[in-house]
Amino acid sequence: MKKKIYKRVTVKSLQEMKDNAEKISMLTSYDFTLAGIVDKSGIDVILVGDSASNIMAGHETTLPITLDQMIYHASSVIRAVERALVVVDLPFGTYQSDSQAALESAIRIMKESGSHAVKLEGGKEIKDSIKRIIKAVQELNATPLIGIRAKLSSKSSGRWGKSIGDNSKFGLSIPEIMSTIKELKEANLINEMKLLHFHIGSQISDITVIKDALQEASQIYVELCKLGAPMQYIDVGGGLGIDFDGTKTSSNTSTNYSLQNYANDVIATIKDSCELNNIKHPTIISESGRAIISHCSVLIFNVLGTSHVSSKLQIVDTKNQQLIISNLLETFYELKKLKSKKINLSQIIELWNDAKKFKEDCLVAFRLGFLTLAERAYAEELTWACAKEISNNLNNDEINHPDLSEITETLASTYYANLSIFQSIPDSWAINQIFPILPIHRHLEEPFCKGNFADLTCDSDGKLNNFIDDGKIKSLLNLHKPE
Repeated sequence: MKKKIYKRVTVKSLQEMKDNAEKISMLTSYDFTLAGIVDKSGIDVILVGDSASNIMAGHETTLPITLDQMIYHASSVIRAVERALVVVDLPFGTYQSDSQAALESAIRIMKESGSHAVKLEGGKEIKDSIKRIIKAVQELNATPLIGIRAKLSSKSSGRWGKSIGDNSKFGLSIPEIMSTIKELKEANLINEMKLLHFHIGSQISDITVIKDALQEASQIYVELCKLGAPMQYIDVGGGLGIDFDGTKTSSNTSTNYSLQNYANDVIATIKDSCELNNIKHPTIISESGRAIISHCSVLIFNVLGTSHVSSKLQIVDTKNQQLIISNLLETFYELKKLKSKKINLSQIIELWNDAKKFKEDCLVAFRLGFLTLAERAYAEELTWACAKEISNNLNNDEINHPDLSEITETLASTYYANLSIFQSIPDSWAINQIFPILPIHRHLEEPFCKGNFADLTCDSDGKLNNFIDDGKIKSLLNLHKPE
């Protein structure tokens, strides 16, 4: 059967799509430009999520975003949308205090943004709010679609591992679910109870966590059906991860499962639970926004310049030279002599420690006025020269010795990128997300300069200095020498 094309998606048309077993698509947007693209692509529902707090403003959580900011984002989306149904999150703090506040917040969003629906999450603390909203819907002669979010006991993993479980912020506990069912029956609304929702976090790296949550949620769904609710939907939330580092492991930047593994486990677990209890299969909803969007987003930037330690050392006349500078120069000569000898790592470590101490002595002498600016500059150049001598004479394993590893950082270059970390890659700064980085040209040239990236903002945090390293994280990347 060919899918019907709706000029404007409404709650009624969504119900028709459900009745006709048609797929319903949903994506998140926060601004005019992206919303227009999503709408023209034929997406049925657009969610203006409170995750705008993270994605658009760079906050670590969704808590800081305000009602006014949500109205701003919703209004931007509405102006671009011609077809899709637009749903807006009620932000944290705008509905939890009392039912009147919830109703007023919902009315403000609907009236000021022109959105078509609102979404709120929570457990026992918002039950009165739900009653008030249901009452308002009934006064408008509308039929509510009721769903609950369950607070699963299953433990999560990864960066957001503590966001679920018995102490998670959102969702109803099992006793609270039972109380809600009782109240719905008493209000003759049990027949409108059709959806179960749960959420186990974002970027779940271990498939075992997903399987445990699916088993628990599937059984809750079955029990709700047995209690008389005509359940039709199960929303498995987010969590589908991305293998950012390519290792296919359960590290925070990878996943030990594929998209096909995830889909198989979701379908099979829910199917088995339903068939075992002679319950009709539900419509499954997924909120895997990261998995959908991440592969479609590429940031391209150019490098405007670099900074690095001086590559030239001009030996200054040693007559009337300060003793601490003479000591530093002597250390440099001792390191150069080692080229013709068998490498003695302990001796190199001793000489490097001497060089660092002499440099510190020079800095103290400069502060006290015993060294000129030129003499201090010469001392720093000598220290860099010592570091280069050591780097040139040792292999990778030797230079990574704990007492010498700082040499690589000392000699590394900073590449100034034409971007703002906070605007273009906020996840890198806010949650230390690791992204693959590669050049888009000079692929036939081996990169041999070690460095990291700094953006053009005035904030010292505007740096890219964590990179993928075969399942680990390194602070420097092999880069091409600027042309």
